[in-house]
Amino acid sequence: MKFKVLFLFLFISLGSVFAWCPQNEKEAKEYLTKNIQELDPIEGLYHVENIVEVYTPYTGREIVTENLVCSITRAHKEDFFLIQGLKGNIEGTIGVVEKMGDMHKYSLLRGTRNGSVKKNIFEFTDLFSFEIISSNSYRGASSKTTTRYIKKFPTLDMYKDISASKSSSFEKSSGTGFFLNKDGYIVTNYHVVENAIDGNIKVTSINGDNNKSFSVKVLVTDKQNDLAILKISDTNFTPLLNIPYTFKFNTSSIGEDCFVLGYPLISSMGKDIKLTNGIISSRTGYDGNVAQYQTSAPVQAGNSGAPLFDKEGNIIGVIKAKHSIAENAGYAVKASYIRNLIDLLPTPITLPEHNILKGKTLPQQVELASKAVCIIIVNGE
Repeated sequence: MKFKVLFLFLFISLGSVFAWCPQNEKEAKEYLTKNIQELDPIEGLYHVENIVEVYTPYTGREIVTENLVCSITRAHKEDFFLIQGLKGNIEGTIGVVEKMGDMHKYSLLRGTRNGSVKKNIFEFTDLFSFEIISSNSYRGASSKTTTRYIKKFPTLDMYKDISASKSSSFEKSSGTGFFLNKDGYIVTNYHVVENAIDGNIKVTSINGDNNKSFSVKVLVTDKQNDLAILKISDTNFTPLLNIPYTFKFNTSSIGEDCFVLGYPLISSMGKDIKLTNGIISSRTGYDGNVAQYQTSAPVQAGNSGAPLFDKEGNIIGVIKAKHSIAENAGYAVKASYIRNLIDLLPTPITLPEHNILKGKTLPQQVELASKAVCIIIVNGE
């Protein structure tokens, strides 16, 4: 019995993002070579082995193996990707891969024989292969599909060359951080500091002063929840007089007012602190992640690591990402996960216990809180 999977063409209101995708291997290689420095790890030209094991009470068990070539390429500048069949029994767009909030995790959306859309979550940590397994059963019949994707292009040598090139270029980047206590312990996202070369990390804009910067070192990290605690190691640093906010570790409710203080896009928006506000949209984050909130407060690149406050001036989370398609959908790691990371510090620290922001107007809260929110510069001069 010839088993053939029919894929649903997934419009999902994506509009013009489907305007281009490679139609053959040559076009795919040209795109991948031209954009290799900016490629997401998932992008590439793949050999795909599709093993379909079907069982029915009438025909027994049958295994059909299909081989094809496909490309996975970014849909314009968005954080999702199109799988395009280029050679084999299936040609054309056969699925959509979306990048998830957690590092290395992706979701695959593809059509099924009955016209519905199937979603598979997978991790892509190997850089050159991943596997999707799905099963179905109905009235005594069953099927199991194992699809192995093996990347053939760009080659390993090409990635090594570009990695060496990036290391030598000392790419400069920035994010936001905020103080845990007055002695120079700072929280930010792990992804803000993970690419620091030889520990080249500095902080500035403490107390709003952009003329002074201080060296910091990374003490502990939580890659899974994208958090890091830093400590100012510069002997010229003078401890802050106080920390104006406290931390709220209980989960906030949907609909609560909140605001973000951070330093987005400093190359074009400048080094003045930026305020955005909104509400808690959900008590779970991307793809239902219970470690995160979803908030309607707008965030941009550079807001990573910024504090998320409730209306009383308590820090309730750490901004980590925004949704690339949805409007005003940002994600923050809940403050309780900061507490878990604090427990791993080599030296115990005490968190602030007095909240001087409570009861004040929003402008007053911003003026006071901004003194303990800083810019983090990675690989700067």
